[in-house]
Amino acid sequence: MADLVPAKTITGFQVDKYFEAIKQIGTANSAGLFGGLIALYYFKDWKPPVLPVIKYTTGIYLAGLIVFVFAYCLFIAFLYSHKLTTLPTKDTLNLFENGPFFQSIIWTTAVSLGLWVLGTIAAAYVLCLL
Repeated sequence: MADLVPAKTITGFQVDKYFEAIKQIGTANSAGLFGGLIALYYFKDWKPPVLPVIKYTTGIYLAGLIVFVFAYCLFIAFLYSHKLTTLPTKDTLNLFENGPFFQSIIWTTAVSLGLWVLGTIAAAYVLCLL
């Protein structure tokens, strides 16, 4: 019979740390989307350069929120593939540094953060137009 590979373990602290980081990016994109929708309502009768920029900014925040949902779902799937433990072990030290699955979580989170930064820059441009 073939040797079974033991399940990798992660600590509750590590799970909480990564969940909080991903959730903060989701909260930022949600706030930007909500602000963009409010701005669309209040500035719908303004001059043409303002309204299209508000629409694009809101779209950027929406895209960031969609990418955040992918990152969040990937992290939940990542957790289901690992055994949770409360005590750190030697195996947990390098668990998050290798593996394409975790790298995809990092990249989708980074893209979501980048979209938030881009949306915030666009929102600053809208403020300059007002």
